[in-house]
Amino acid sequence: FGKFHMEMIWWHQSWLPLWGHEKMLERTLNWYISAEPKAREIAMRQGKRAEKKKAQEADDDFEDIHFGEVTIPEGSSALGQSLRDLDLRNKTGVSVIRILRDTGNVNNPRATESFKPGDRVVVNGSVGDIELFKIFVAPAQETV
Repeated sequence: FGKFHMEMIWWHQSWLPLWGHEKMLERTLNWYISAEPKAREIAMRQGKRAEKKKAQEADDDFEDIHFGEVTIPEGSSALGQSLRDLDLRNKTGVSVIRILRDTGNVNNPRATESFKPGDRVVVNGSVGDIELFKIFVAPAQETV
């Protein structure tokens, strides 16, 4: 919503002059030029309605979504395992968004990526999910 959806006319009709159909292009472009003001007016009206609805829904949709940064410690059982094998979304509820490393950041890491000691991992989920992830990656406690 909020767009007048006529922006692709140039792409869809770019072949016309290349194939010697300039007159067809001229006829269709004139229609688009005449329809554009009304299309913008409708888009503005729809966009305002959609924005109002979106704002009302945003509070509900994102109420429990948070971002957290967790450092992977030495001795974590998560070290060396792929994100696929860790299955973090099912086990903790978080999604890994980014891994911050001294050697370079990994944005939107693939399932084959694995954690290294000292990685700072940016995740999203509920507050409880993020806390569960912190416990999940903590080093195993030695028993005496």
